[in-house]
Amino acid sequence: ALEERASKASDERSHIHEQLEASSVVTAALQREVDAIVAVVGEEAVKREERDQALDEALANTTHRDAHAQHVAHHASTLEQLQQLKREVEQGFARVSADLAAEESRASSQSSED
Repeated sequence: ALEERASKASDERSHIHEQLEASSVVTAALQREVDAIVAVVGEEAVKREERDQALDEALANTTHRDAHAQHVAHHASTLEQLQQLKREVEQGFARVSADLAAEESRASSQSSED
């Protein structure tokens, strides 16, 4: 009976040992899968961070270009206003000059009549 119990205990120990080995194999396989998932997630996080940085740079460049475009547009608008002012001044001078010429013409015709 004692030998039978010892044999049974030995069998149970062998069975437990086999289960531990199988569990160890499964745990190692699961750990490899987890490591692979973590690596993929890490790569995705790095890619996402790089993409976010690229978008931030593009946005900063776009903002800079937009500000520059507004600056250029403002100067173009100012230049157009100056050109308009120049045209108005030239027209004013032309009117004054014509008025003076007409006045001189009247004055000379009146003085020749006198």
